[in-house]
Amino acid sequence: MGNFVHLCSFSVGIDELPRKDQRDAAKVLRVLVEHKRFSVFEATANTTIAATMTRMQGKYFKVVGGGYPWCEIELTDEGRSLLAAGTEKLYREGDSVDIELLIYPGPKPFKTVGEVVECLSPTYYRVAYVDHRGLLQTKRFRRSQLP
Repeated sequence: MGNFVHLCSFSVGIDELPRKDQRDAAKVLRVLVEHKRFSVFEATANTTIAATMTRMQGKYFKVVGGGYPWCEIELTDEGRSLLAAGTEKLYREGDSVDIELLIYPGPKPFKTVGEVVECLSPTYYRVAYVDHRGLLQTKRFRRSQLP
């Protein structure tokens, strides 16, 4: 009798992408669409993948089932648009953005419209807005905090 080895791989390829591509929602989404699932082990393989998957879930795809450790996915309309466009929306100076701020003490977040005044990097933007007191403010926002 021969010896048999059974290898289990709980990966669809996200963790094999270069680290910079693991930050790119469009590139990660292409891998997810090809397999229509991902494993929870892969989704948390490192902090880069975990942050990208957290940012993407609900916005670009939704989990529709699967047996542990697998999560089956379905694209959202925004996910299909992202694949068609090929990249996440990057804001430019002068773009108008909806923002939501937590004002303490207060039961509800303060919602307003701001204007991107500076692109600090592809991930960070400085946004000018009028706060709840009517004062002009600027604040740094991550791309994931903007719509």
